[in-house]
Amino acid sequence: MTLYPHQLTSINYHLLHAYSINGSGMGVGKTRIALEFIKRTGKRGLIVGPAFLRGTWESEARECEVTNYEYIPYSQIHKYDSKDLMGFGTWVADEVHFLKTATAMRTHAYYSLLKKCKPDFWLGLSGTPIKNKVPDLWVPLAICSQCPTDSNGLRLEGELTKYRAFSRHFCNVEIMNIRGARVEKYSGIKEARIPELRALLKDKYIRFKIEDVVNDMPSMTHKDVQLNLRPVAGLEETFKAYCEGSKIDPTSKAASALLKSSTTVEYVEDMLETGEAVLVFSDHVLSAEAIAKGLKTVCVTGKMPAEERNRIVERFQRGEFKSLVATIGSLSVGVTLTAARHVVFNDLSWTHSDNIQAGARIHRIGQKQACFSHYMLGSPTDEHIAKVLRLKAETTLRILGG
Repeated sequence: MTLYPHQLTSINYHLLHAYSINGSGMGVGKTRIALEFIKRTGKRGLIVGPAFLRGTWESEARECEVTNYEYIPYSQIHKYDSKDLMGFGTWVADEVHFLKTATAMRTHAYYSLLKKCKPDFWLGLSGTPIKNKVPDLWVPLAICSQCPTDSNGLRLEGELTKYRAFSRHFCNVEIMNIRGARVEKYSGIKEARIPELRALLKDKYIRFKIEDVVNDMPSMTHKDVQLNLRPVAGLEETFKAYCEGSKIDPTSKAASALLKSSTTVEYVEDMLETGEAVLVFSDHVLSAEAIAKGLKTVCVTGKMPAEERNRIVERFQRGEFKSLVATIGSLSVGVTLTAARHVVFNDLSWTHSDNIQAGARIHRIGQKQACFSHYMLGSPTDEHIAKVLRLKAETTLRILGG
């Protein structure tokens, strides 16, 4: 397979800077970039990523004729000792935002192993390196600061080597008292700090958007579908609590999703009658299952084994069934579903980058038709939530550029 110019540019960038992040938009072929990167480093490759993406990597590796690698799920990395991984000179972290929580066991295990093993090359992949807030960048920047050469720009130094200090430095800080405990909430970014954060990203972060690198890439149009349903009690208050960083009860969110499911079925059925293939997402299992039952089709959730998910994706791509329903968490990354040009969101994840990832399953290299994402908005509360999520996404784009 011939590499696209942006893929070659990315590979050369990662070779030059040794430890770096590819934050390109979904669908530009980051897996292919990483495999070619491994090949060109001449080192044995260690790929760490979500367990359910192992099959995707194995398939891509066969196409690229890359065999000198091992894939380890994030959920298993804590079981390894540094002596087990010393032979891997090139490390790749797929969906590197899985490491965004500095205190998580997998993050601690991964970072400790990397510091001990000191690979020659490290590449982090994520179309959404900032999942929710600027502190999500701390872990990948801390990893890049472990680069054994001076080839990737500025390192985190002084207080910025500490997660909380980094967060306080770049973010707006609100002190909250929760059950007698003093809690810091980080939001947005201090405008004056944006140039400093961009300087830290220089020589260690590259990003391409699919519409900018594929000349014949079809358009992606977003459509809000107003349903005028009754607002679900407690939904607005729950979303406000979520935005404030409080622990929430998802009952009202799940109830809102389920309330819309029958209308979503009718909406999708109308598209299916025209011969279109349709991908449907929900953020909740019960609503996803209800929609799949109404459409008499397959439902993919996190309970489904990775191998079965991969088989369903292959069948959908072959056109064996025209509609596919999935929870956002189960099928929003690492798969191509270009057999459809319509994606319908029954309800949204409150982490907007997850919605962007999910929508990109149909808008990828290989897609030949104009694409459409449909957001089912049940009430004014839904409309407000969608607007807030989009504003958060705009803040992320201002930081990362593009």
